[in-house]
Amino acid sequence: QKAYEVLGDPEKKKLYDRYGEAGLKGGGMGGGSDIFDMFFGGGHGHGHGGRGGGRSSRRKKAPAIREFLDVTLEDLYIGSSKIIEYEKMTVCTDCNGKGGKKVIECTHCNGNGIQVVMKRMGYMTVQTQRECPHCNGEGTSIPESSKCKKCKGKGMNKIHKKYDFIIPRGSKHAEKIVLSGQGHEIPDAANGDLIIVLRCVKHDLYQRIGADLAMTKKITLKQALCGFEITIPHLSGFKLKLKTEPNEIMQHSQLKAVYSKGMPQKGSANTYGHLYVKF
Repeated sequence: QKAYEVLGDPEKKKLYDRYGEAGLKGGGMGGGSDIFDMFFGGGHGHGHGGRGGGRSSRRKKAPAIREFLDVTLEDLYIGSSKIIEYEKMTVCTDCNGKGGKKVIECTHCNGNGIQVVMKRMGYMTVQTQRECPHCNGEGTSIPESSKCKKCKGKGMNKIHKKYDFIIPRGSKHAEKIVLSGQGHEIPDAANGDLIIVLRCVKHDLYQRIGADLAMTKKITLKQALCGFEITIPHLSGFKLKLKTEPNEIMQHSQLKAVYSKGMPQKGSANTYGHLYVKF
């Protein structure tokens, strides 16, 4: 049933082909609308907040940014250095996030950002609140002639940024790396974080099972009966030597353990999982 679901869903099949079964659990990249929509609801308003009336106060921290990064088992074993490229919002340096030279209080809502609307329902009068349509809930507005030319009155600009970081050794598929303060910036608030989600692509030789590694190695009948000494490539970049014991006969599907040749344990310099080879 599970195989049928994967093959019948083009998106799931694409994830499985690239990341294996872990890709189905970790999911794919999330869709993203225009970055300005996050702050301005489709491009309306500007970068500074109004008094807000009964609404919640200005958020203390800017939104985080989530980026997905494809990595290999070698990257997770070694702890590779990577460069992530992403887009973020930053406070406009020309107007210091104010959006313009002249900020005026909205006369339609008296700077509250909300309007009180009275509706008659039969014999009753119901009072409701709505976001002020004239200032888009900001409580203030900027005359067109006074808007900052660089940010067009928004108080923020979108920039392209690169950030160099190191993947911790022993990290896992779908693990999150949080880079504090590297996310979005908004006026009068702490910078948001950059959250990098690791996605390990399928390896041609090895399969990861927790801290252990597993692989399948084909040998000839002669090697199974008479013994062998072979080398295989390891995630460390070195060649790993495998050999049978004297007079050892390898059975079909027999497992051979190579201790401490699995994945490194995160946070421990000298602790490793094991490698299991199926012949």
